[in-house]
Amino acid sequence: MKSTEVFDLIEEIGSNSSILIKQKLLNENIQDEMFKQALYYAVNPEFVYGIVPDTKWINQSGLSEFDQQTFALLDDLRVRNLTGHAARDSLIAELNRLDTKSAELLVRIIRKDLRAGFGDKLINKSHKNLIPTYPYMRCSLVKGSKINEFNWEKGICSQLKLDGMFTNGNMLDTLQFSSRAGSLFPMEEFAKITESVKDINGYQTHGELLVEENGKILERKKGNGILNSVLSGGKFGENQRPIYIVWDIIPISEAKGKNKYKVPYKQRLALLHTLFDNNKSIKVVEYKICYSFDECLAHAKEVMLQGHEGTVIKSPDMIWEDGTSKYQIKIKVEFECDLQIQEILPGKVNTKIEGRAGALKCLSSDGLLEVNVTVKNEKMRDIIDANPSEWIGKIVPVIANDIMVPDSSKNKHSLFLPRLAEDNYRKDKFEADDLKKIKQLMKESIG
Repeated sequence: MKSTEVFDLIEEIGSNSSILIKQKLLNENIQDEMFKQALYYAVNPEFVYGIVPDTKWINQSGLSEFDQQTFALLDDLRVRNLTGHAARDSLIAELNRLDTKSAELLVRIIRKDLRAGFGDKLINKSHKNLIPTYPYMRCSLVKGSKINEFNWEKGICSQLKLDGMFTNGNMLDTLQFSSRAGSLFPMEEFAKITESVKDINGYQTHGELLVEENGKILERKKGNGILNSVLSGGKFGENQRPIYIVWDIIPISEAKGKNKYKVPYKQRLALLHTLFDNNKSIKVVEYKICYSFDECLAHAKEVMLQGHEGTVIKSPDMIWEDGTSKYQIKIKVEFECDLQIQEILPGKVNTKIEGRAGALKCLSSDGLLEVNVTVKNEKMRDIIDANPSEWIGKIVPVIANDIMVPDSSKNKHSLFLPRLAEDNYRKDKFEADDLKKIKQLMKESIG
């Protein structure tokens, strides 16, 4: 198969919405060397090319198809033999040499997006282990966990749940960061972190990368956007720096699929403190020792009030295993309730939505809970502005993370971090939930 034929096949796979048809086409063609090689270079998470090509670089006058020169260029990009202007100039030259379909295929490979609606799972069903996958220990929810086996008298570790990018720290001859899927970071941007662990070898740490800007940790969307840019060959700004927060560590030889490392978590956590307590670039995750589930819930609410996502509670006897651990439990209080719209509140003065619908004042059916919920999006705002009276009295689904009790400034309960679940009112329900029901919904969300 030639590269133009590979491109046509990928377009055919992408045009079919049926997973069964995608799988059938992969099964029928996976033994073709050019097709298999294109998939391997595009989907293999270990291959990161450090450049974001522009389709404008394709001049549509080339005549060649993929050959060894094409894959040699990809290899030079992924091992960083070519960087900066040299990488850009070499890629443009290759795109100009290739015909239009082959050039577009090369762009998609380097962007690691074939635009065909399939990834490593479907590929590996057609060709076992063609694309490498990586071990990862997931959290359970309370339901389905082994929380009844926790030894509360000895204390349970309640850790801050971070909101960054999960990252393995592979400590070999030098540190190498890899994403959950195995994508390797270009380490030039992490020189200080690398230098701080130059004497540590043979371990894999599990944690999250965050981005600090002007001394403040950025929120997830912006921070992960910067990290994704770095993953693709970009750089941190002068006022930005990466911070690596770790919560687990195992010998790198144990980081294998379906493996279990039976050293208890309390020993792994102690090793983290031994290695990193005096490290300015790598920090051990914040945590609290709790002696009851209620204390864990109180800690989760405390950190959420500080703007964090929630907590993860861990048994000190927990082993590490690839898969979902029933002894590592995510506590992220999030529930949905139905409230009635009482009033349309206007947007704030001197903002772009001044004079338009800004928020909905909502009440529980018994009037004991009241909360203002921001209009979800511009589409919804347009509809409300066109006929605001239509919305009064309607029921809307609201997501929140906690119930806030009355204080000296308010005589009604409210919700913590309320947001609309949908951009329309419910047409199948005409009565809001009362406070008792809302409390029950919150309890069920964590139990």
